[in-house]
Amino acid sequence: MNKLILLLFATTPVWGQQLNELTVEKIMRDPKWIGVAPSDVFWSEDSKTIYFNWNPANAAGDSLYAISISNKIPQKV
Repeated sequence: MNKLILLLFATTPVWGQQLNELTVEKIMRDPKWIGVAPSDVFWSEDSKTIYFNWNPANAAGDSLYAISISNKIPQKV
């Protein structure tokens, strides 16, 4: 009998908890976690460089960046 009462008290908090549904929208909501997406992406005339506006440091405004075939690290232009 005592074991049954103890079991009921031990499982009661589990029933009382409400679990919030975890969705992709909730996960992707925080820009610090997902980062800042580039915008206004365009190719150079020779199609060897991609230019885009980006603000990875959360500055006052976006800056122009470039990635080329030879240098795959974004460089501020």
